[in-house]
Amino acid sequence: MDVKRVVGYKEFCNKIWNVNKFAHFNFPEGFVANPAGVASMQEHLSLSDKWILTRLSKVIKSSNQNFEDYKFGDMVQDLYDFWWKELCDVYTEVSKPQLKTGSAQQQEATLNTLYTCLDVGLRLLSPTMPFLTEELY
Repeated sequence: MDVKRVVGYKEFCNKIWNVNKFAHFNFPEGFVANPAGVASMQEHLSLSDKWILTRLSKVIKSSNQNFEDYKFGDMVQDLYDFWWKELCDVYTEVSKPQLKTGSAQQQEATLNTLYTCLDVGLRLLSPTMPFLTEELY
């Protein structure tokens, strides 16, 4: 057992926890995701919103395929890369100006994009990290 690997995954769990905390901090009081989804906000989505939704779509496809093929290591690596490198490191940082200075429609689109990524991302992680995802969901 490699202690560095255990510490690394602890940090990964902390990263997931913090991005959820960031989202809940930015969701206005009584926030409810748009029932029509982000597709109904197409004209207000920023380039970064579209990018992360594309990345989410790709990780859904790869995770489902890897799960069906019993390639759990590949599935977990894809999810790790999506959460850490794309959602946490890139998207949350580029969405901050949009959330502060964007129009009301742009802010709503960004919040709904963030909500969609967290909702789907937690569902994808659930088979491998049930306790953390249950607590956050």
